[in-house]
Amino acid sequence: MRVPRSIGKFAVACNDDVHGLDREKVKEVSLGVPDVLVQFQDVGNTCLELWCIESSFSQPRENAIWKLQRFADRSTHGVVAATLVDITESKRYSPPSDTSPTAVALANKTAATPAQRWQRKAKANRHLNSSSVVVYHHTWVSTLTFTITTWLCKPDGKLDLNDRRTQYYGHGVSHFPPSYSIDF
Repeated sequence: MRVPRSIGKFAVACNDDVHGLDREKVKEVSLGVPDVLVQFQDVGNTCLELWCIESSFSQPRENAIWKLQRFADRSTHGVVAATLVDITESKRYSPPSDTSPTAVALANKTAATPAQRWQRKAKANRHLNSSSVVVYHHTWVSTLTFTITTWLCKPDGKLDLNDRRTQYYGHGVSHFPPSYSIDF
């Protein structure tokens, strides 16, 4: 179903400083900088913040939740939904040192390995059941866990990210375990 242009339009803002009126509707203030914000703008230029999405890959989960709640609290018309995409690695990445066997092996390579050869080795080694991608004896990627949490506003129009009642809150967890180790 489409929304007729005569009513308004949907807009998506990504990493933009979103401005709106304060709660008293007196002055314009910064609402925050969400990772993604879905808005609806009616023909009278009233902007409704519908769905705010924040990722916690580059910040602690608690900070991301605090930002979502602050955005919802500052929003003039209230936010209908908020989603947190929490991405964590089982082991934090660290690059190989300059003197490691990995760095030495890579320094002696004159060209990149052809993709077909890499893919063949990856397919052949899927049985290893590893939770990491290991190439040249170095762990490049560890298992990633994605936890997606969504909150809906309550009938009173408030969005409370501390409310874990199932009718206003849901979450799911997914793991991305790359399962191979390749050494050339």
